[in-house]
Amino acid sequence: MIENVSHRELLRPGAATLLEAELSGAKAYGLQVQQGHVLVRNNDVLPVIDGKTSTAEYAEYAAHRYTLSEPVREVGALSSMVLIAGSTNYYHFLMFNLPGTIFLRSAQGPRVTLGIVNPFPKNGEALIHALLPQIAGRPVDVVTVGPGDYVARDVILRAVPMMPFSVAFLKTMQSLVGRRAPESGTFKIFVRRDGGRGGRMLLNQAEVEAWWVKRGYASVDPGCLSLEDQIALFARATHVVGVEGAGLANLVFTTRVRHVVVLASPATKNEQFFPNLAECAGLPLTTLYGEIAPDQAPDQLAHRRADFVMPMDRVIGLHL
Repeated sequence: MIENVSHRELLRPGAATLLEAELSGAKAYGLQVQQGHVLVRNNDVLPVIDGKTSTAEYAEYAAHRYTLSEPVREVGALSSMVLIAGSTNYYHFLMFNLPGTIFLRSAQGPRVTLGIVNPFPKNGEALIHALLPQIAGRPVDVVTVGPGDYVARDVILRAVPMMPFSVAFLKTMQSLVGRRAPESGTFKIFVRRDGGRGGRMLLNQAEVEAWWVKRGYASVDPGCLSLEDQIALFARATHVVGVEGAGLANLVFTTRVRHVVVLASPATKNEQFFPNLAECAGLPLTTLYGEIAPDQAPDQLAHRRADFVMPMDRVIGLHL
């Protein structure tokens, strides 16, 4: 289960403390700003300690090293809370934000406050609210923090957690949900990606989907399900084939999967999201790359947003 959060003081006394949480041997890091500023800009939260956006030591654990491009303007005050950016993107929230709630255990008082910049994903909101008191060990109040430059005292910010901790945290969260044990036998699912706002649409998805359905796969769109139902669905699955996207973040909830095939755009070949998830969760992953669709706009071709097609001979040629 969740172990105690340890503290290590950084910089001058009373300015900031590095927090370290451990779960199943994996670690996550956060920063407790005891006296400083917090910037809430561009849907992100940045610590400012002694006029700098991060300490060198904290930046080693963060995803980015930020620079302060303009002076801090004191427009508000925050105290005694855990602050996360949040995201309506299911993958980003599940893998990068929700694990940061581990630091609710380190906040002060009989009740703790979780500050979010972006809302919870709609399909997970009810379950997340129900689980937060179990994660924190106390009642949790959730508040929205708007854009601004805040004087901060005893405010805890999570660093983007490393994948092993995200996987360990979500496995623990899955156990808290308390759904029944998976059914026996084979259960195969084809994970569609419908209405993706970030591009990367599989234009011949219906053709590819039909091929898998004929082979016993049930076609699902996880975005239409609650988070609790998504956890239960993927826990049952023995075989998963899916179009690269947020819905496949649910692979972290698989418990008896034998094969995973991700159908992806070639524009994502250098990305490690799903390979890292598979490695940390011990999943047998095969990635099948398609081809950029013709007649894409120049800005789409230059970025990962380009739509793609999957030649059927590549699907038929899979040996699993």
